[in-house]
Amino acid sequence: MRITRKTNRKELKDTYYGKFLSFEPETTFTLTLNADGIQKNKANSTTGLWPIVLVLNELPYPQKCYIENVLLAGIVRAKKSPNNNVIQASLNLVVDELLELEAGVSFYTKDTNNTKKLNM
Repeated sequence: MRITRKTNRKELKDTYYGKFLSFEPETTFTLTLNADGIQKNKANSTTGLWPIVLVLNELPYPQKCYIENVLLAGIVRAKKSPNNNVIQASLNLVVDELLELEAGVSFYTKDTNNTKKLNM
């Protein structure tokens, strides 16, 4: 991930994201949030699902798009496209969890018998 981060910082230095990376510690990672909907059958569907997914920006392309590297942050269930209030409430739940991670979460790795604090 360090190679991708250095490349992003260098190539995107004139963007907000590139400037953001220049001030953040190496233990910080960034995410892209995506949401889209799917209905089982448009003609007589009673339910549709709108997954909210997160992609880790520091992974190299195309690895960041592999299904095992995509994080499912939530699923909105609705008969039709959810209205703005439903989307906002769902995103607020995701943001609350991400803010907890931003404050820092400690992880213990049994292999190395080591604990690290990870910030997002």
